[in-house]
Amino acid sequence: MATDRLIKTAELAVLLRKTPAAINTMRHRGKGPRGFRAGREVLYPVAEVEAWLAAKVANDPLAQRATSS
Repeated sequence: MATDRLIKTAELAVLLRKTPAAINTMRHRGKGPRGFRAGREVLYPVAEVEAWLAAKVANDPLAQRATSS
């Protein structure tokens, strides 16, 4: 993970089109990508975010239906 690029909560919020508060809520409920605290910031490895997004797409029945035509 040392070579992974890290993004902050605000950057993840922009990527997911959510508010930073929504990202924090997702994290506390265990519904978002895994991140870790570094001082006052929560950082998210880009590889973790990409894996989380891929899993969300793989488990979405509408996404599966759209690609199986």
